[in-house]
Amino acid sequence: MNENKSIEQDQEMEQAPEEQAQEPAQSDGAEQQQSNSVRPFHLEGILGKRLIATFIDCVLVGVAAVIISLPAFFILPSSPVNLGALANAIVWGLAAAAILLKDTPFQAGPLDGQTPGKKAMGIRVTDMNRNPITMQQSIKRNLIPASGYVLAAISSLLNVIRIPIISGMMGFFIILPLMCISFLAMLFEVYKIYSGEQNRRWGDTLAGTIVSWD
Repeated sequence: MNENKSIEQDQEMEQAPEEQAQEPAQSDGAEQQQSNSVRPFHLEGILGKRLIATFIDCVLVGVAAVIISLPAFFILPSSPVNLGALANAIVWGLAAAAILLKDTPFQAGPLDGQTPGKKAMGIRVTDMNRNPITMQQSIKRNLIPASGYVLAAISSLLNVIRIPIISGMMGFFIILPLMCISFLAMLFEVYKIYSGEQNRRWGDTLAGTIVSWD
């Protein structure tokens, strides 16, 4: 009997280290799986993709606005009312509206709720539950990207009926500082993509949105 007990004790002692060795391995696997689920976004991928997508979208809108508005300076009369400046204000206002609404869900050929830039980069904007966002959310998250286009429209409006001293002073003391603020705000948004939780910028936080992989 004593011999049988000693044999069983020896077997239990041999199995114990094996079970203890398996537990850390299982624990490490669970921790790694939890870490992957908590951090699904990777800076080196999402930052570059978002910057390139934004660059593509803004260039497309900006180039289209310039192509449409530039001939107005040569075709439309400039006195007594500068109709070219008025046409520019309308075009840049429409460009600002396009930037504000660019993430609104829509279907246009291959663009299924994505801008051309986001389609090219394989990313899309959703709410925090991965559902399509609303028009209000799109406007909120794009307030800063659209600010430059809004200021361009206002600057053109100042030249519709130009009063040399007043128009010049308003352009220098109001429009120019606001342009600088808009530029700094864009840099801040880039920084927030870099440092924010899940790479969300201020516009995402305001609108309750997130950029996810397609």
